Amino acid sequence: MANHIDARITWCIAWSAGVLSGCFYLEPVNRVPKVGEISWSCVGGSPSTPDQLRRGDTVVLGAMFDDRDGDKAKATLHWRVSACDVNVAGRCNPATCDEQRVYEHDDEAPAITVPQTLDTGGPVQCVLADVDVIDERGGLSSGTSLGDDHFNVAPGEPVCGPAPPAVVRRGPP
Repeated sequence: MANHIDARITWCIAWSAGVLSGCFYLEPVNRVPKVGEISWSCVGGSPSTPDQLRRGDTVVLGAMFDDRDGDKAKATLHWRVSACDVNVAGRCNPATCDEQRVYEHDDEAPAITVPQTLDTGGPVQCVLADVDVIDERGGLSSGTSLGDDHFNVAPGEPVCGPAPPAVVRRGPP
């Protein structure tokens, strides 16, 4: 009888050790990246970046972010850029954005050209830029340009030139 109880105790201890070993997770918890300011700058040799976009401007978008427990160079930035109208307060109105986005891809710093008109035929009044930052361990954080006055589109001629042409190499240099 004693051997039978000893066998049961041994089995219970072995079973508990096997089951409970899966309850301990020793790898550090992944902290999601924190998205800061979304900005734009002129491309094409323009001398400076003006305060507001203009229809026809070609600009490069950028996002400031911090990945406290990872390598920022390994993060993926997924951009969604839309042309929109403004509301009565002069703010970008997401409900009036074109269905077809100006840009939607993974890119560190995409170059976009601000369209002249919306699908409705009216002039583009603002650009809405959203970015998702995904770190190398799958942490996701989002940021938006909504509420940033410098993404409103001012009247006038474009001041940011076209994107420089891509260099195509054919054969050895």
